[in-house]
Amino acid sequence: KQGSVIWVFLFFALLCGFTFGLPYLREYVESKKSVPVSSDTKEKSKEKTDTTEAEKDIVYYEIDQNVTFAFNNLVKESTDDYYFVFSITNESDNIFDFSKNYYVEFYTADKTLLERSKIVGDQSITNNQEAVIKLQINENTYNNASLIAVVEKSEDDYPEVTLNKKDNDYDILVCTNKNNEITYFFKEDKLEKITDIYNYTNVDVNSYNAVLSSYQNLAASYNNIEGVASNITDTNQSFTMNTQIDLATANVDNLKNKHYFKKNANSKKVKFEMEAMRYTCS
Repeated sequence: KQGSVIWVFLFFALLCGFTFGLPYLREYVESKKSVPVSSDTKEKSKEKTDTTEAEKDIVYYEIDQNVTFAFNNLVKESTDDYYFVFSITNESDNIFDFSKNYYVEFYTADKTLLERSKIVGDQSITNNQEAVIKLQINENTYNNASLIAVVEKSEDDYPEVTLNKKDNDYDILVCTNKNNEITYFFKEDKLEKITDIYNYTNVDVNSYNAVLSSYQNLAASYNNIEGVASNITDTNQSFTMNTQIDLATANVDNLKNKHYFKKNANSKKVKFEMEAMRYTCS
């Protein structure tokens, strides 16, 4: 009888222990089924999430270390044409006169180059002065560009050019956009003269007269410069301005036109820089 009582007591002791230990046993079994996640894995997961969110929100642009100005207010515009507009501040102690060849390169989100635009301006920028720059871009760039890079290039960076067109003794390069046809005349790959033909068609009478008047004044000012001859043919619905520049005597600095190059400029310089101002050259 005493042995029977002991076995009953042990049975109830095991039953109570099992009952109270069941929750802990379940936790142990579940922990064995699950795959442990290390702190490194958790951190990487967090970094990936943070990076993904950042990529959705941030618009990237890269600036070459030699660039001495800051970018602000970058905007694409679609008005009478497609434009990229931004303001720059000269952060150097020197006057920035646009004589250096800086370019804005436009890229898709996967960094495919769409277009390259030369940064040009009419006025110099002094230390800490801000200027607004408006560059023409093509429709594809307007629709697809999401990244830009700013780079300085020298003539050594420009690809070589072979001129296949001739006019008498000259090798010629013809650059066109929707209103302009500019022909550059070379001998032994040295620029000697320029012909610039600008066409304007009447859209509105008042605006036409204003544009015509401004170009008549421009032609008159050109004719006061040695080596330059300019005339305008007006039909009341359109006009053509024809400018001839002989670089043997003309100083293009006096013309203040970013499409005119100095005597002896080579063809690769003219082609590369004109195409970066949205001309097509051949």
